[in-house]
Amino acid sequence: MLPPWLKDAEQFILIFTGLFCMGAGTGFERSLLPRMAVHTFHEYSAVTRLNFVATFGLSKAIANAVSGPISDKFGRKPTLVGGFLIGLPVMPFIIIAQSWTGITFMNILFGFSQGLL
Repeated sequence: MLPPWLKDAEQFILIFTGLFCMGAGTGFERSLLPRMAVHTFHEYSAVTRLNFVATFGLSKAIANAVSGPISDKFGRKPTLVGGFLIGLPVMPFIIIAQSWTGITFMNILFGFSQGLL
């Protein structure tokens, strides 16, 4: 029999790892991508950068709204794993992205991923 504090260790590690990775990704996005928008992709419009933030917020809000019913139907662990898997390709794609549109699309996936976590 496992000690009480070790009973949910697997789920705790899964949650901790997912949140740590998503938190690091959010920090990366919020600190570097606005600079990349100007210097790499020559996106000088504030509207374009506002769109970047708005798409993240909207996709996260939608994912937050659906994560409860998904968790009720399939369980919390599959929901967490799904959120983590959706977020996995985001950072590698941002590194190799050739357009601001691609980064915005990955930002939508990232918001959805965080909403599920």
